[in-house]
Amino acid sequence: MIAVLCGFMGAGKSTIGKYLAYMSGCSYADLDKEIEKTSEHSINELFELYGEKKFRQIEYHALKNLFDSINSESSSIDCVLSLGGGTLTNPLSVKLIKSNTYCIYLKCSNIVLEKRLIKNNSKRPLLANKNPNEIKDFVKINIEKREPAYISCAKQIIDCDNKSIADICFEIMNALIMA
Repeated sequence: MIAVLCGFMGAGKSTIGKYLAYMSGCSYADLDKEIEKTSEHSINELFELYGEKKFRQIEYHALKNLFDSINSESSSIDCVLSLGGGTLTNPLSVKLIKSNTYCIYLKCSNIVLEKRLIKNNSKRPLLANKNPNEIKDFVKINIEKREPAYISCAKQIIDCDNKSIADICFEIMNALIMA
């Protein structure tokens, strides 16, 4: 089984994914890191070179290749995979996630996301050179656009506000045991 973490940028997908993989004794993959490794470019560079539309195509192919290399026939967790915040804006990626994974939506309030992203926006190509008010607007607009895809893919939704990483991971593990 592939346990996939989806959610908006800043929701903690990479941090929680690493911890969850460690707790469950399985492998961990971060889709952005896989893309960087195979393309030999950073995510920022890919956005600059190709724009978001072409990046989403590159992202889809990386996701498909990753699934092809993971054996998902076992009833245990074979891999925890953290998606990029915009991965599910591509309908082809949505289809892959729905048919190949147990998807968990890490849901955070806009206020929590805004604080995290304002603090650390330089690493995120869609937030480059945005001031705090522009980041707040970006979060509001894009959560409204992306959340339906997160929800449609999710077999579990975790409200992450005011919870520790360990608490979130235990909540996910309990649900996976029942799946």
